[in-house]
Amino acid sequence: MMPPDFKAQWYRAIAGIDGVETVEQTTLDGRSGIALGLSGVHERRDLIIDPGTGEFIGERRVAGATPEDPWIAPGTVLGTSSITVRPVDELGSE
Repeated sequence: MMPPDFKAQWYRAIAGIDGVETVEQTTLDGRSGIALGLSGVHERRDLIIDPGTGEFIGERRVAGATPEDPWIAPGTVLGTSSITVRPVDELGSE
């Protein structure tokens, strides 16, 4: 777990990378977040961040302007993954 001030610096650094943009407010796995996206010709990769806590919610891939497969429409979500982090009483417990 990163301390909150370090996490904020980390996300500011990512947002400052050439080509990274704040894409949209989105919902992933029932949680709302802001998408930081980096676009390529075939797809965009997004990191989804909870704006209130700074927690990483997950990532997604979205078809770009010219998807690799012609039957996929631009803007189609190609895949997602999410992560949940919470404290536990001891190492190895759920």
